Amino acid sequence: MWLNVSALPRMDMNGEPSNALVTVVDITRAHEAEQEILRAKERLDRAVNAGHIGLWEWDQTADVIDTNQEWRDQLGLEDGQALQSMTEWAARLHPEDAAKMMEERSRLGELADTFTREYRVLHADGTYRWQLSTVSTIRDESGQMRGLSGANIDITERKNLEEEFRQAQR
Repeated sequence: MWLNVSALPRMDMNGEPSNALVTVVDITRAHEAEQEILRAKERLDRAVNAGHIGLWEWDQTADVIDTNQEWRDQLGLEDGQALQSMTEWAARLHPEDAAKMMEERSRLGELADTFTREYRVLHADGTYRWQLSTVSTIRDESGQMRGLSGANIDITERKNLEEEFRQAQR
């Protein structure tokens, strides 16, 4: 059992403590719920780390991108270094992918609530890496898009193997 106990001293006419008002609240259910949330977060963190999944969220109004460390690692960013905006991310797109991605960005509100794209993005080492990005739109109460949330997986190795296979077939 988990209890929250509060005490408020009460003073007599001389300003001396005479008694106390004590409240006791059973917070067992709230504590158990909090513990379950923490366990669920730990499970999710383990799965995200095991799957090398880069997580990100873009606030359209502020044009700010919030990411996890795996997402930054996928781009070769140093600790504490991050892309601050969608504009910075777009500048890293491969030239062959940029036009299509920017055209889609211009009509994000029209896209399905969840969609998946493959594209190349510039890594800090100067190479382009393939990303598989699954994206969900974030909407406000009126249904207007206010941002995006996504999960990225580096699929460069798979793409390279596919290209090697195509070359071998010729």
